[in-house]
Amino acid sequence: MSSHEQQKVREHSVELPLETDEALAALAGAAVGEARSRRAADAAFYLAHVEGSAPLRELARASGRPVSSVHRAVRRVEAMRDDPLLDRAFDALGDALRAPAASPAVRGRAPLTRS
Repeated sequence: MSSHEQQKVREHSVELPLETDEALAALAGAAVGEARSRRAADAAFYLAHVEGSAPLRELARASGRPVSSVHRAVRRVEAMRDDPLLDRAFDALGDALRAPAASPAVRGRAPLTRS
């Protein structure tokens, strides 16, 4: 869900009485969108730290977040890598970051599917 769509959901949820099903669904949709963007931010912090060797303090300073929040984001992604599918996805992302833009290195990988 894009930030524009999230804003629409927030505006829509304010206009409806809280006890209606539509308002609850809108609030839930906004929460899901925020969770998705948090996971994307977590992944960006993780890749910048692990693949880009960026110090956590530097990432925190650049993002305007506390160092502890950036550290927790990196740890959340590290915990997610226990899932083999996500582990392979992060390996592919790391390969893509290290490879030149036109490199076929990532294209030669096996598809990301559950076994």
